[in-house]
Amino acid sequence: MTMHRNTHAFFALAAGSLFASCGLERLLVEDTSGTAREIEIPLGSTYIRGQTGLTGTVSVDVTYGDGTPLERKKVVSAGATYEVQLVDAEYAGLLVTARSGAAVLMRVVPEVHSAKVVPAMDLTVDSATAALAAQAAVGPWNGTLAQQRGPAVTKIVAAYSSATAVGGALANLRAAVQRVFDAAKAGGTDPSLSAPALDTAYGTVRSAIDPLWLASVSVDLDGDGTPDSTSAPFDALLVEGVKAMKLCRDPEVLRTIFVVNFNAGQKDGNCSTINRFKWVKDEPGKQMFFTGGIHKDSTLQDPVIQAEMGNWSPNQVKMYDDGAHGDQQSGDNIWTVMFDLPRGLKTAYKYEWGKQGAGWTGSEEWPGNQRLLQVVDVNDDGFVYRYDNFGDEATNKDRVNGYFKGNGSLDWTTDANANGIPDADEQPVDLSNSCAPGEWITPTWIGPALSYCGQ
Repeated sequence: MTMHRNTHAFFALAAGSLFASCGLERLLVEDTSGTAREIEIPLGSTYIRGQTGLTGTVSVDVTYGDGTPLERKKVVSAGATYEVQLVDAEYAGLLVTARSGAAVLMRVVPEVHSAKVVPAMDLTVDSATAALAAQAAVGPWNGTLAQQRGPAVTKIVAAYSSATAVGGALANLRAAVQRVFDAAKAGGTDPSLSAPALDTAYGTVRSAIDPLWLASVSVDLDGDGTPDSTSAPFDALLVEGVKAMKLCRDPEVLRTIFVVNFNAGQKDGNCSTINRFKWVKDEPGKQMFFTGGIHKDSTLQDPVIQAEMGNWSPNQVKMYDDGAHGDQQSGDNIWTVMFDLPRGLKTAYKYEWGKQGAGWTGSEEWPGNQRLLQVVDVNDDGFVYRYDNFGDEATNKDRVNGYFKGNGSLDWTTDANANGIPDADEQPVDLSNSCAPGEWITPTWIGPALSYCGQ
């Protein structure tokens, strides 16, 4: 994860070799002076295991769902069976890919939890078809599979299964993947399949068929009896398969994005400049954390969601300034974390500038109070987008609120700024920091939480 350089934090540049004997991964990092050094991160007891579905010399890789590298891993074994060890962390939407010659099989793993073994992740033609469809299906929604939360990935893969049961387009796509697999086993050296991508108009940005492999073999992609020289027939089948999955905005949950600006000079609800370090001690090695949970006023109480949001434990849930994980731009000192939360949920939260596992003192933006957010899509864009300035004691702070037009506290109906929207709901954002009326932000760089809406 990259961090803004004025935080004096280290950031990873590249991954080095793995040391199987001691279970350590060595990463090259650079400090703020530009000096490179190596640190070692222990590999944990988190594993993905299964059958590869291939024979001969088999290589296995685990990446994020759009094919981008997952550096922190070690392939323990690969052959008829495989085992991959990961650094202990929470993962969503991983892609396991096995290759023997030109033959490629893959599978999406929706969720991997820290210190757990994910068994029976077998690779088959059907799992490969589901993986290709899942990777492509998020493109028309402005997203990638790597940006999805675990439950959303599960629903996307389930949409493939539901649509496949109906037959038609996805059955045709599966038959095409089978033809590619059979042809790849028979010839070619380049990998036959890779991660596809579609745009918002269902146009092919990146084909699943490797053009170098296709040029080296004779294969009938669409089953019409004639070998194909371009990937267009397969691309068309993939598009029709994605449409058959009938994805829509999830009717039960909303992608909820919490964003906090940690730059100097930001204004609070009274248009006064915020002192970021009124309660916080700035030290080298710190980064932004989020903590909170379900408010006691909420009708729904769910311990799983409570734990995911941090359960009010300090400095546990990392926020990101890396241009990924829902974050818009790397290194701008604006930090992001996102959750898929039930519609109507009432939440409480705050931000912390701290170190992993440290206590409250010197890290929380202010003690004894909390911010409020109700999970309601006010502008009907498929998201709840909450943008805060770190240390703002005059906006959505529940008690001892310093907003000069308010009454010193905030509840679920308070509309202190009289814009017609309760302060505890998502708000238009003043990105100019001018204290003028803001604009609605739709995070088009990630895409909403999705679900199957077919019959």
